[in-house]
Amino acid sequence: MSNNKQSSLSLDNKTKTTDIRLAAALMCVGFRPTSEPFTIVRPDRPGSWMQFTFNEISDCGKFRAADLIKYWHQGVKFIDEYPDHAFAYVMAALLQHKAIIDGLKDAEDVAFIRNGLSVAMLPMNATAECERRVLGRESK
Repeated sequence: MSNNKQSSLSLDNKTKTTDIRLAAALMCVGFRPTSEPFTIVRPDRPGSWMQFTFNEISDCGKFRAADLIKYWHQGVKFIDEYPDHAFAYVMAALLQHKAIIDGLKDAEDVAFIRNGLSVAMLPMNATAECERRVLGRESK
């Protein structure tokens, strides 16, 4: 997980971030945005970013945003050290999601095959045997 230097705790006890994954992680553990996210455009940089703003303490009162942002920056180290922490679960899921998306960008062409509730990504040239192994039986 990359460090996000845009994440910060401001003087008004609000946490602001343009990291959409961090915003999603905070929402998963009880933070609601204090306002609608808004777009930031900087004249010296191409593109735009959505900024999310949260209170210093989660709505449930269990978490401090500054602590969670620190854990976010630690990435896998935090997950390994505190595997049962609620935020570690959220971080692990988002890391896996990012790894899958990044892997797909670099992967060969794949086919998505559904068998009941299972979905498999197989190379376009996968053999029937490979498909049977992955899905547990032949797909229809």
